Amino acid sequence: MGDRVGPVELATTLPARWYNDPGVWQRERWPIFGSNWIHVAYDHQLRNPGDYVTENLAGWPIFIRRNDDGTLRAFYNLCPHRAGPLVFEGEGCTRNLVCKYHGWAFNADGQLLSARDFGADAPDGVDLTQVQVASWRGMVWVCLSPTVAPLHEWLG
Repeated sequence: MGDRVGPVELATTLPARWYNDPGVWQRERWPIFGSNWIHVAYDHQLRNPGDYVTENLAGWPIFIRRNDDGTLRAFYNLCPHRAGPLVFEGEGCTRNLVCKYHGWAFNADGQLLSARDFGADAPDGVDLTQVQVASWRGMVWVCLSPTVAPLHEWLG
């Protein structure tokens, strides 16, 4: 960035390019949006089993889904095969988590069930990538970092 940082008493404003520089955005994206809990939905949007909501969280596509047992699960909306979407953008209800491109199917916990065209030789270790999710006072929150404390601790 190259701009000098001085005493706060002498501060005016940030240089204008800091607001639209793609490099600044990339440097700030993970510390702000990736490693903090972010409110993304409301419980009423996920009332029934299979209900889901998608969100583009600072460039990371995710979805939150209500499972049959009532729990919430969140994943990146990217198939590990070729990064195709698993659910359509917006809100919806689906019993199946199936890649829209090549038909790879995953269970509600994100584990690979079948990889079309691979038969019994489906690759190992290609489950969906989970995202932390929690509900608090009717609001649904996600955190992309697995190392950040659970929501109730993070809120204090």
